[in-house]
Amino acid sequence: MRGAYCTKISPGCKKCYAETMARCLKAIGVHGYENGFRLTLMPERLSEPLECRKPTVYFVNSMSDPFHEKVPFEYIRRVCNRGRRVGTKGQTDAARMGGGHIKRQCVAAHVAFFFKQWGTWGADGEKRSKTANGRKFRGRTWDAMPPLAQGVEGL
Repeated sequence: MRGAYCTKISPGCKKCYAETMARCLKAIGVHGYENGFRLTLMPERLSEPLECRKPTVYFVNSMSDPFHEKVPFEYIRRVCNRGRRVGTKGQTDAARMGGGHIKRQCVAAHVAFFFKQWGTWGADGEKRSKTANGRKFRGRTWDAMPPLAQGVEGL
């Protein structure tokens, strides 16, 4: 998935960085943002991780909800299966997010969960520096990473 998309559910959503960024990226012609803040699936990009030759952590989605009700389940399955396939090639796989609803799906599926940061708009809808808003989600930091695939050493 590329682009930005979600449902506005809190006061902080009024000042959504993702929607603003999506408009800017569309205006300057960045591939994948032709639709601005509308849902855009890009299945052709799912093969890109297979081309990487060194262990890599992939930040799958920073500006939308990959588990949104409008994202077809089959597409979510393909994204998750791509992560597993990459993992078997000696690369690392974890769910990272900058806010949203992904944590409960990770816990249910026993997938490592890493919360990067809140960004400039805090969970309370107040604008502050990213550092001031911090990395706590639901009262704690989340730094889980998956175990390295067998045979990968020296990382």
